[in-house]
Amino acid sequence: MMEINLADDNVKSCIVAVSMNENIHDNQLGAALMSAYRTQSSLFISALNNTSEFKVALDILNDEMSDFIKNSKVDH
Repeated sequence: MMEINLADDNVKSCIVAVSMNENIHDNQLGAALMSAYRTQSSLFISALNNTSEFKVALDILNDEMSDFIKNSKVDH
């Protein structure tokens, strides 16, 4: 099993890119994320980072991750 650093901006970009792709079915999300992560293209990630849709999705992801981290600390 491969560990993914959720604090890494490129990892977040890959997560958002996969979530924005409406052609990927829920049962394909894991494979799509790993594919995006393994073949990261800084050119495409940079272009994607400049879109308003990406920025909104990234804000949502960051909020969800923050909530998850807070709740994980409370549980321990």
